[in-house]
Amino acid sequence: EFGNDGHAEAMRAALREAGVDVSRCGRSAELPTGQGLVLLTPDGAASSVVVAGANSGWTVARAEELAPLVTGASAVLLQREIPEEANEAIARLCAAAGVPVLQDVGGEDRPISDHLLRLVTYLCPNETELERLAGMPVCDEAQAIAAAKSLQARGARGVLVTLGEGGSLLLTAEGQVVRQPALPVPGGRVLDATGAGDSFRAAFAVALTEGLPLEQCMRFAAAAGAVAVSARGALRGGEVTTGAW
Repeated sequence: EFGNDGHAEAMRAALREAGVDVSRCGRSAELPTGQGLVLLTPDGAASSVVVAGANSGWTVARAEELAPLVTGASAVLLQREIPEEANEAIARLCAAAGVPVLQDVGGEDRPISDHLLRLVTYLCPNETELERLAGMPVCDEAQAIAAAKSLQARGARGVLVTLGEGGSLLLTAEGQVVRQPALPVPGGRVLDATGAGDSFRAAFAVALTEGLPLEQCMRFAAAAGAVAVSARGALRGGEVTTGAW
């Protein structure tokens, strides 16, 4: 949802230029457009300060208005700048319709309910977020798997963890561990990690909807993440298609 400020039209135009259909995006009369301020270190690592803005104005009623759109989707990605009750409403609609849901857990440093854990198909933390959600250290792969299992004990199904230079791993609902090393970065150097995780999750969702095996979904996601960090800015990475990977 866009806000009541000048950023709204600029963001709408940028999304349209990128090929995103924004025709169903609302505009809040009370709240500003959500923003994220990215802090970039010389080695390309990124951290961010997030202001949810109009995203925080989502309601269950608004979510339910979009039921026909949501239940007809190939996949749905949720973010935590949206209030949890709205995310739960969307995830509930998706679960009933058999639509896979990927839940990003960044953006808001707060607990996630067991009810929402049970509704989403893939919970998608990075190692820091996994550590926070599980309440246990995540310093290596074994600890990441143990932390993911602790979330599954609370009701989570698939847990898809990004590990930066360590690649990624998926603990499936059946207990299988799918590992994916990080792929080489085009140009050989990480310039900006902004949006790398978002690119990874979006690519995983695309590959999933194309019916690819999980191993190929993970590889394609890793490729998208590698491309994303090869250029500066959140919208300046190159394109990547599943057919190339």
